[in-house]
Amino acid sequence: RSSGKLVVYWDIFRDYVLKQQVPAIPTRYMPVSSPASAKSVLESLSSRHQTEIGEIGVALNLQNGTMDNIARDLVMIGMCQYDRKKATVKLMHSSKRETLAAGFRFFSSHALLRRLLVQFGAGFRGVSLEAVEQTIAGAFDARDYSEKTIRIFALKLISWLQAFGIVTLESDETL
Repeated sequence: RSSGKLVVYWDIFRDYVLKQQVPAIPTRYMPVSSPASAKSVLESLSSRHQTEIGEIGVALNLQNGTMDNIARDLVMIGMCQYDRKKATVKLMHSSKRETLAAGFRFFSSHALLRRLLVQFGAGFRGVSLEAVEQTIAGAFDARDYSEKTIRIFALKLISWLQAFGIVTLESDETL
């Protein structure tokens, strides 16, 4: 997956032809919205009916651009359908449990989480926030991203991982 597009690589195609299954492809998509904002939007949606994002924005006091970002994030995470032309959004799943499971699957297979697991091991504990940031920073080309941007990516990812209970941030800023 590259941004919003799927990119087919030869090795993936070969595996499909030989084994009739697509290998797990970790995502690298970084949500721009916060888990709290996404949660507010999710709580106002129905799986049966489409809702105009402008209507949700007014109710939550969020700008149209912010609503567009949240809706795109929820689509990429696998929780919602978003018709950008009609500016409507709808839950993909009929229950909260299924919606949360989709988010958990998305973040559990995230390439940056896998990088953290390789670096610190499963269930990593007692790891400083700085060490996590440095590990995540290694996944980005410093020529393309500033230190500040990489830090924002790291903190955003950590907030999402915390929201789904994948990692826990201790009070002394260690994981």
